[in-house]
This record gives sequence, structure tokens and C-alpha cells, in this order.
Amino acid sequence: MADTSGANTDGAGRLAALSAELRSPATSPQRLAEIAAAEPRLGAMVAGHPQAYPALVRWIAANGTPDARQAATARLQQEAARLAGPPPLPGDRGAPVPAAGMPVAGGARPAPAVMAPLGAVPPRRSGQPASQPSQPGAPMGPGMTPPGGVPSGARHRRRRQLIAILVVVALVIGLGTGVLWWSLRHAGGPGSNPSRTPEAAATGLLEDLQGKDPLSLVGRISPSEAEVISPLTEQVDSTSSGSGSDSGSSGGAAQVFAQVRKAVDSVQITTDGLSAPQAETIGGDEVSLVTYDSGRVSIEARDPDALQDALLDLGRAAAAAEGTSLADSDEDEVRDFVDGMPYSLDFAEFREKNGYPLPIVSVRDEGGWFISPMLSVAQGLFSQAQRSDSDLQRGRLVTDATRHDSPEEATKGLAEAVVTGVNTGEWSGVSAELPAAERRLYSMYLMPSNQERSTGRSDVQVTLTASEASARASGDTARVVLDDYAVSIRPDSWYSDDSVTVRVQGLAVTFEAAGETGTLDLTAPSQAADLGLDQVGLAARREDGSWHVSPLSTAAVMTRTLTDRLTDLDRQGRLEEVLAAYVQEIGRQVDREFD
Repeated sequence: MADTSGANTDGAGRLAALSAELRSPATSPQRLAEIAAAEPRLGAMVAGHPQAYPALVRWIAANGTPDARQAATARLQQEAARLAGPPPLPGDRGAPVPAAGMPVAGGARPAPAVMAPLGAVPPRRSGQPASQPSQPGAPMGPGMTPPGGVPSGARHRRRRQLIAILVVVALVIGLGTGVLWWSLRHAGGPGSNPSRTPEAAATGLLEDLQGKDPLSLVGRISPSEAEVISPLTEQVDSTSSGSGSDSGSSGGAAQVFAQVRKAVDSVQITTDGLSAPQAETIGGDEVSLVTYDSGRVSIEARDPDALQDALLDLGRAAAAAEGTSLADSDEDEVRDFVDGMPYSLDFAEFREKNGYPLPIVSVRDEGGWFISPMLSVAQGLFSQAQRSDSDLQRGRLVTDATRHDSPEEATKGLAEAVVTGVNTGEWSGVSAELPAAERRLYSMYLMPSNQERSTGRSDVQVTLTASEASARASGDTARVVLDDYAVSIRPDSWYSDDSVTVRVQGLAVTFEAAGETGTLDLTAPSQAADLGLDQVGLAARREDGSWHVSPLSTAAVMTRTLTDRLTDLDRQGRLEEVLAAYVQEIGRQVDREFD
């Protein structure tokens, strides 16, 4: 029998060391999250720690061991009892903002000490509005951009400021290293950290960024929006395992946090002079645009050499997971990025330069307010386009969705809505067929342009003549294959009776016109299976008991599938050979069918 006494001793020593960390009130919130993920047996101690923030305590209450859940629930109840009125929503950082006239029982309660080290602006204190500007006089590290804007000598950095902010957001969340994937599956994920108001969601986003808190930051993402990309994250298995995020191992999760922490700890993020956030309703009572008139988010390298090494290590690991290596040019970009620090994003300067404020769009989802990255980007593009076309308007938010009992029925519903849009110029039916996140995006930002291009009745009339599909469902997701879908396209004029029929069967498209027929079958070449084309289909999701086809999920699944196959072929040294043979076979098919 093998001697396991050493292993047991090591395990006991590790547990004792972690327990000692938890007995120290100085242990950081980030470290508490790591310990909670790595050692569930210590969940009760984490839940009772003075620096355990609400999002973490909520996660322990939902996912911890029985004694940890009991301790976390008791703490949440104690915190709720401090207020006269409803308990705080999970994840609201600092003291909740009472409604007008609502007294705070027991006086002020201390806010969790979640703050970035070395001069980060302190979090709100009880009684401070969520929108109060950061406290003045916060010390700034050496080399930080002073108030009043970026010096003229650093003008070349301005175009990279927003990119720098996004890079750090990606580091905090852990994109590309498994933390986002792990969070989606294990830490409550998007939707676990709602806010009471749109302003609180935006304020919390900046606080999480400053505090470098991945669990809380991910929890602020709209859950319906995260569902759009879940087919992609669910397939990130081998890469995530390679980076230490084994779905069945709490130790793997801890390794992922440790990997990202090396880079995150080398960065300092501060906010300064933030004005009160301004919220404007732009989509019924479900979508709100939050902006800041002034203030600055600044990023600097606490240890430039350590940050550079960490970013290069992450880049090499990501490249290795894809079977490639980090190019010299990529390494130069990393070095240039670090050399260019510090970076500052000034809200007033952004508005002056671009003619519109930096948009932060939040949405009401599942009873709370969450950040919508997708609509934030769309709003920025819309504002930019509106500068050259002042008549451009957002669309009306479509809130009522058409209900379907099966993925096949949802596929037919979307096809019929598209046909109606082509024939009549009325595209609102397409919005009603989409999942919630895409319904918001399409009805507010994409449908107006379709409506503008449509001038009523079309010059051609399209008829759906066949609509047979099959689906393979797994839980609330499904892959739909078009077994036989066909449309007849006919000119709407008295002098022409010509029509064209387009038939789709899987990835085979057949064109019939004037008695001639031609078929392009993307899965016919023998290399199609090597490229993953035999796995391509439409992605459907079930929301609130109703099925909807998701174009963005479809694109995510196709991208992941094709990328995985291409990567495997590249590792085997067969990529160029397979692609060349496939293209040659498709060329022969086109010559044969359409000459």
C-alpha cells in the first residue's frame, strides 16, 4: 500500500496556511475569492470575513458546503436586517442607496473594503449616493496622468486609451485563460450580481474594474446576453483544461486565478473626479443609457517588467493552446503596450473629441439591472453614425416575443418573418422571433436601417414553399438542420413570369431557374468532415419555455467548430493540404453544375 502520510500532511499544512490567511482581516477580497474557489471546506470562514463582498457571499450561499451555505445565508440575513426596507440585491457594492425618504436602520453600516491597492479611490461609504464623485485627494502613483487631461506630449497615446481599458477588463475577467468560462459554469456567472438602478450598474462596473474583481464583474453582465455566447463557452474544454480550469476541479479554478493574478496584480486602476452618472431611458423600461459628464479611469503598471512578462506568458499559453507560437510582432506589440503606460480614459475628453458621451448601456433582466456590452457597442456605433446623419433614429424596442414549442417551429417562424419583411418592408416580425438579447439589438439598432431601405411593397415577391427541419436538443439548446427549405422568388410585374427557386438541404443549395438546375453542396467533398462542415447548423435557445433561433449563437458555434477543426489540422500538418483539396473539389462542382 502506498504511503500517503506525506500527502495528507501537505494537505493539512495547506489548509492551515489558508485558514491563517482567513484569520487576518487584511486578506484582500480577491484572495478571498481564490480561497473560496480552491478550498470549499473554508467557505464558512470566507463568508464571515470582514472583506467578503456581497457577490462572493451570495456565491457561497448558492454553491458552498452545507455549513458554508448556512454561514453565508446568516451573514446575508444580518446585512439585510440592517436596512429598513427590502434587502440589497446580490452584488451591490458598498452600502445600498436607500430610496428617497427611506431611513437606514441602525445608522450607517461600513462598506466592504474592496479597493485597489496603492492609491485607488476608496469605495462608497454608507450614506454616499452611488453617483457621488470619487473622493478628492486620492494619491496617484508615479507617472499617472494628472487631472486636466493628457499632456500634449502623450497625444499619440489617446487612440490606445480605450483599448488599454478594455485590455485590463479582459485581464480582470480572464478572457482567453479560462476564468470567464469557469465563471459562467461555476461562480454564478452573468446575472449573479444585479443592481437596483441603471446608475448603480454602471457605478458598480467601475468599482469592480478598480477593485479587479472578476466574479463581481462577470456577474454584472446581462444573463440573457451571456446566453447568446454560451454555446461557444460550453465548447471551450480542451483549452480551458490546458490553462487549469478543469470543470471538475476546484484546484484547477484556483490555478486559473493564480495565472491571471500575476498580470492583474501588476496593474493599478484608479478612478478620479467622476461626476454623477446620468441615466436616459432609450428602450421602454428595459434599456437605459448611462453616461458620465466628467471623470477619469486611469491604468498604470505597478511593475512594468512583471506586467510585460505576465502578458507575454499569457500570450504564449494562448498560442500554445492553438498549436502555434507567439509571433515576434505580437511580442513587440506587448512591449509597446507596456512602454506606453500609463493610459487614461477621460469621459469629458471623449465627449469633446467624438461628439457624444462614452455609452454604458444597462438592461433590466431577471429582476435587476445589468451591463449590456453588446448594446453599449451598438450605441457607440449609432452615435458615431448619427454625427453624419442627424435624421438617423433608434428603433422602438420590441418586447413581445412570438412563442414556439419546438426548435423546428421557431425556425419556420423566423423564415416566415424574413419573407414578410422582404415582401412588405415590415421587419418587426423578425424582432419578435429572436431571443431577448438579439431582439433588443435588432429592434433598436438594426431594424430601423432595414425599414429605411424598404419602400413598402417589394419589386419581387418571395414565397416559402418548403419548411422541413430537424433538431437535436440538449437542455435549453438545440442544433437545427434544414432538411428541406425552399423559397420561390418571382418578379412582381405584369410583363415577366420568370421565377427562381432556391432550395436548401443541409449545406446544399440548389438553384432552379428557366428550366435549369444547379447545386452547390459544401459538404460533398470528402474533406468537409475534416473541416467540421458536417456539424454546421442553426443554434436555437429556449427562453421562458419558448424556442427561438439565435443568429449570434449560430455564428459562435460555427466559429468555434471550424476553428477547432482548423487548429487540429494545423497541428497535424495537414491544414494546407486539406484546404487546397477542398477548394479544388468545390471548384470542380461549380464548373460542373453552373457552366
